[in-house]
Amino acid sequence: MSYETELVLHLPAEDPAAEALERIASAWGVPVTREADGGPRVQSEGLLVYSVDPDEEDKALVRRLFDLDSNLTLVFVDLNHTSTEKMIQGWRNTMKIMLLLAAVKGSRAVYVEDYNPSAIILRFEAGQLTLNQDWDGWERWPEVLEVIPHPHRLEPLKGHA
Repeated sequence: MSYETELVLHLPAEDPAAEALERIASAWGVPVTREADGGPRVQSEGLLVYSVDPDEEDKALVRRLFDLDSNLTLVFVDLNHTSTEKMIQGWRNTMKIMLLLAAVKGSRAVYVEDYNPSAIILRFEAGQLTLNQDWDGWERWPEVLEVIPHPHRLEPLKGHA
């Protein structure tokens, strides 16, 4: 069984998907590979990341729910969701990716469990991560916070209904 989350983002690049996945692959020391349909993907340590180009309907939904003009969606698939230790490592690796992409000048994003106003895990803009204080994962897995520099910026984050 796998567990999926999504990072909807605006990444200022000619090819946002290639740029994002190349940065992730480089940080992990693995190559970008191709899905059966030719789409790029990166996989390491039980975490798979692939890209989806949002269509106009998706862009409108993200704009309405999260006030974000997105040009890319990255899907994070935790392939080890049945093992707590491996799942925590997957979340830690995901947070490292958030920091990596937040450092890209002009990037903005919302990381969500689903497309629901109350499903925001974190948001980043201008290099600053803001963690949703209402997401219960921070309490369940405090080890995940260890990869995010102090002080942690925690605020209630909600989208629009």
